[in-house]
Amino acid sequence: MLRALRDWLGGRRRVPDAGRQALQAWCAQRQLGFEPGEGDGFMLRGRLGPTSWRLDWGRPQRLYVRGRGELLMRCDLRLAPELHLMVVDRMLQRSLERAVLDQIAGTDDGQVDPHMPPEMRWLVTFPRLDTQQAGWPDGFEAVASHPEWLLEWTNGPLEQALGAPPAQGHSPWLLTIGGGRLELRAGLDQTDPSQLAAWIAFFECAMREARRVQTETGDAGEPTTLPGMWAVPRDDDPDPRP
Repeated sequence: MLRALRDWLGGRRRVPDAGRQALQAWCAQRQLGFEPGEGDGFMLRGRLGPTSWRLDWGRPQRLYVRGRGELLMRCDLRLAPELHLMVVDRMLQRSLERAVLDQIAGTDDGQVDPHMPPEMRWLVTFPRLDTQQAGWPDGFEAVASHPEWLLEWTNGPLEQALGAPPAQGHSPWLLTIGGGRLELRAGLDQTDPSQLAAWIAFFECAMREARRVQTETGDAGEPTTLPGMWAVPRDDDPDPRP
């Protein structure tokens, strides 16, 4: 009793054993690797064809993720390292962009903080896609070092997935490609199997479509000729988690 109270007061309220057991049983059915994490967090491992992916859920690692938990999914697709793409829900995009510009305005040299998360720096570094002209569902923004690559990536199943749950109406979340890797971040308080299955399906759709474009183009395409507003260091490892 005292331990449960201490965990709750410390922000480490644990998932009930019954819920954890149900989650582990679901993972076993889907042949997903399961490992417990800090507090009530956990990690899952899965595969889509020859490519493995990892899902982490736990305390938010980004300040813009509010609530009890943050979902992080990532995989290494070995894409061209110069390829930087981001699709983000509009409310989060506006909030992050405002924070970046406020930070720059408060500095003497007008430079973006190099320690700022890469997804925030990208907002003021790469051109923004005209999502309305592209015919996207409402509520999304996108930036890209290679706009044509992004448009081809989202042309088809991924565009349909953007207009359906869990992406539609769920904030905050963002999907990025950078350093050869695909990554998804989302605020997620509930970790029941149905919620996780929906996000896994969304991420795997993004994986398949990225592989398709990579196969069709053979490279990252021609980079944009538009200069970035501020110099940004290369992101060798944009993810702070191991």
